[in-house]
Amino acid sequence: VAASVAVGTVLVTGVAQVARAQQATQAQNQAETTPQKKVKSQVEYDLFNKFLKDFQSNTDPNTLLKDLQTWTQQFPESDYKDDRIYYTEQVYAKMKQPDKVLEYGEQYLKTPSGQNKDTIRANALYMIALNAQAIAKPTPEQVEQGRAAAQELIDNLNVFFADSKKPANMSE
Repeated sequence: VAASVAVGTVLVTGVAQVARAQQATQAQNQAETTPQKKVKSQVEYDLFNKFLKDFQSNTDPNTLLKDLQTWTQQFPESDYKDDRIYYTEQVYAKMKQPDKVLEYGEQYLKTPSGQNKDTIRANALYMIALNAQAIAKPTPEQVEQGRAAAQELIDNLNVFFADSKKPANMSE
């Protein structure tokens, strides 16, 4: 029995070390293949920072939209273009304009960032599904957008809510 326990302990320890090494290698490979986003200048940094501060402090959505439009006009080819589209969807949700939420949500899902199956994609999908129901007279396309977003959420629950994505301070 003691020998079995010892062998089992060695095996478990070895498997855990291999798994940690594989995770580290995967993280390093992803970091190497994912280009780092950079602001174009201090002006873009200031615009982005102002928007984020305003967004987090629940500033009037009209002001947020103006901030996004200014940033887009001054830096149309920003590395943060995907983020702007996502935030535009969120601002229109605050403005209770569900048709715009669907429009920008769909745009975001087609961006490189939106192709990742991460929690931000899950939020974009949720906003589409929720807002499709809020449109008084939705078009067949809007109904389909809402249905497809809800279906993708259901199909990927195990991805969106994987243990690896759970914040460390959150219980099961």
